[in-house]
Amino acid sequence: MWDIQLYESADRFGGKVQTKHIQRYTVEMGPDSYLARKPAMTKLVTELGLSKDVVINKTDQAYIYSRRKLYPIPGGSIVGIPTKLIPFAETRLLSTAAKFRVLSDYFKRPYSNQGDVSIGDFFKYHLGEEMVAQLIEPLMAGIYGGDIYKLSLDSAFPQFHQMERRSGNLIRGVLDLKNVAYRNVREYSVS
Repeated sequence: MWDIQLYESADRFGGKVQTKHIQRYTVEMGPDSYLARKPAMTKLVTELGLSKDVVINKTDQAYIYSRRKLYPIPGGSIVGIPTKLIPFAETRLLSTAAKFRVLSDYFKRPYSNQGDVSIGDFFKYHLGEEMVAQLIEPLMAGIYGGDIYKLSLDSAFPQFHQMERRSGNLIRGVLDLKNVAYRNVREYSVS
């Protein structure tokens, strides 16, 4: 006979993981996803025998629920960071002032050479408070399920710190990454 005690700080079991039905959509809440490009997580899922249970987003479109409405994440973004001007400019998720604030990062200096920082502080410095609240934080919460102002940038996304240091700021770093990937695809397809 087993004596099992279950502790939950929320008023319901399951913590942050839950399913809601909003309008005509099923919305999975909480830490319900991971980035497949992180091989350690894929390896863990495989070792646990859960590969067959992984559901891949086949719509190729993710949404953010804000102000009682679903907004598509702007096309061409990398973890919410814009790499294409038109989809970013057309999104209604952000105010015009917030869009200009994001674009101003192109002229900013690196956040800090003092070592590791939080994901929240890093992205807030580069992209502004509204961008973090409306786009970055919801995406990160879906992956990590924690407070982005307490999560280490170097543990979760070391590549962003490296891009910033190499290119001078976050937007230039993401654009440089996109350009390198584009050149590699062109060289591969021409060969």
